[in-house]
Amino acid sequence: MHRLIIALLITASTQAQQNHIVLNQEGFYTNGTKKAMLTTQPSSRYFTVVDIQTGKVAFRGETGPAQPSRNSSTVCRTLNFTPLKNPGRYQLEVPGVGRSYPCVI
Repeated sequence: MHRLIIALLITASTQAQQNHIVLNQEGFYTNGTKKAMLTTQPSSRYFTVVDIQTGKVAFRGETGPAQPSRNSSTVCRTLNFTPLKNPGRYQLEVPGVGRSYPCVI
């Protein structure tokens, strides 16, 4: 019984965490536009795209300027990684924020 309660608490805690890097998890076309949105203030103006299989950085980019929402208090920044054309599974990483969910190109 105690194990069940601990498992439920861990699950609830994990679900409560918010991922501040929002992207299309279904994937991106190799020659198409590839953008994600950052919904929190980063500690750096740079981001990387990491190849999940190798752990190597496949792309480095600079976050876009802050864009306040007209409909909420959220301020977003665009993460444009369109130049990355190599097929694979990736995660975007922003220092001080963390990594995105995986995506496919």
